[in-house]
Parts: sequence; C-alpha cells; structure tokens
Amino acid sequence: MMRMRRASVITMLSLLCWTAPASAECAWVLWEQGLLITPSSDGPRSSELFDPVGTHDSRQECEGVAQAMERNIQRPESGYTRTTEGLYMKKSFNTLRVHGLYKCLPDTVDPRGPKGK
Repeated sequence: MMRMRRASVITMLSLLCWTAPASAECAWVLWEQGLLITPSSDGPRSSELFDPVGTHDSRQECEGVAQAMERNIQRPESGYTRTTEGLYMKKSFNTLRVHGLYKCLPDTVDPRGPKGK
C-alpha cells in the first residue's frame, strides 16, 4: 500500500515537472478577483468573483497590463474608493463590488474551479 502511494506521488511529480516548461508557451489570462455583496432578506450575500479580463501571449505582457489596470483603478474617477485593508470598493445600484487584485494565470488554469455537469 505504501509503495503504491509513493509510486503515484513520484509519477505525479514527474508529470508536473514534465508539463511545467510547456506552460510557459501557453497563453496567459488576466483575471480580476473580487467580491460581490448583494442584499437579501436574510442579510447580505457575498460571492467571490473571478472575471477574465483578457488574454496575452506572455506572462510579462499579462503582468504589465495587470499593473496598468491596478494604477487605473486607483484613480478617483474610476468610482472605486480605497478601504483600510488596501482593497477597492464601488457601489452600484444595490450591490457593492470589492476589488482585490488582478492575477495572471496560464490559460490551462481556471480559478473558478472545475465546471460541473
């Protein structure tokens, strides 16, 4: 039993090492991570958001765009205000959107998790 577990761990690690260089050649997706808070009859409801913003050919390009978007959201005319925790929030209608950060991930990774049937 222990040998099977060790063998499967070794196999998994070797597969990860083998596929890691290939991920450098894939497209990169810029994701906006945030929180959406909406009112409901039993109190406010919050849901975590991961919205794809765009795709890029390289990680460097993606991170450059992410930094530019972070600078843009910090401008007063963006409608976002900064919280004491370093997040940004924006009210619209009856919802509150809290923006945390932008993340660049390979196009093979979806931070929303697996899709169910």
